[in-house]
Amino acid sequence: MPSARSSWPRCWSSCKAASLESLCMTALKPPLRMGVIGAGAHSRENHLPSLALYQREHPGQVALVAVCDLDAGRASRAAAQFGFEKSYFSIDTMLDEARLDACVAVTPMEFTAECALRLIARGLPCLIEKPPGVTLEQARAIAAAAENRGVPVMVSLNRRHDPALLAAVRWRSERRIRYVRSVISRARRREEGFVRNTAIHAFDAMRALAGEIGSSRFEWQEEGEAPWVVARLVFECGALGTFEALPTAGANQERHELYGDGWRLEIRGGYGDAGEAVAFEDRAEVFRFSHPPGTPAFVRNGSHGETREFVTSLLEGRAPYPTPAQTLPSLETLWQGA
Repeated sequence: MPSARSSWPRCWSSCKAASLESLCMTALKPPLRMGVIGAGAHSRENHLPSLALYQREHPGQVALVAVCDLDAGRASRAAAQFGFEKSYFSIDTMLDEARLDACVAVTPMEFTAECALRLIARGLPCLIEKPPGVTLEQARAIAAAAENRGVPVMVSLNRRHDPALLAAVRWRSERRIRYVRSVISRARRREEGFVRNTAIHAFDAMRALAGEIGSSRFEWQEEGEAPWVVARLVFECGALGTFEALPTAGANQERHELYGDGWRLEIRGGYGDAGEAVAFEDRAEVFRFSHPPGTPAFVRNGSHGETREFVTSLLEGRAPYPTPAQTLPSLETLWQGA
């Protein structure tokens, strides 16, 4: 099996293309040799159990090869807990020795761009954390590098793979949206970067629900424990929208409401809620999605669906969803407005 040190992994041809979606791709043959960078709490609660569950659900499709963390003990414990073959405390050593086909990089946001660009330079397909960098320049650099090198890169905006949201999108189908409202609230998040770095989840989910944003106007309420933000939006489809980021509102919730002539759709995202969707037409409930009792949080919040999309895209020889380029409009609108 070729090493990830080669310029082009075995799944991707080096043909030139204007965008990643149009690249000439050849599907990987299983098992896909997977590595993970980062074994902190977020990785242990979401990415690592998602990979372990995927391996159990799809025997022979992935090999859990390596976990890397600067804390060698933490890396070793994570490898043992989730069934990885080996642990490392040096990223370069892991990349040089483990012969990976793909990598999940769960890094602090200030290191995401550096890590992503290193993986892209090695030609290694990767799933990277959100936001893809701490500035728009970094996010654009990642998108450009992925497309120029033809390396599949996926951004971990896992709400796009929240099962309740996906079920709601399928139900809505061709129904025309006239208004959408999305609210992300947390109990007591006072950090300065909450809107840019966490609320991007709900803002990006709005784009997944209603399409591209034509215009936006942001309003700030500075009083209280932390700033609250409200955005008035007009979507290219003609729908109106409101986005609310409330970091000190006493509850961890992400909720979306969609309205059209004769119908209403409510979504309670899987982060902080049970993860459900319910629709009404002409005053009657006509659709409901909910998870079975005991469904793990990493399944409800879309992390497992995200893992499935990343692995499946590589095995099928197509671009993962969403790519850095696909997430840029969310970052540009929210970051420039907020």
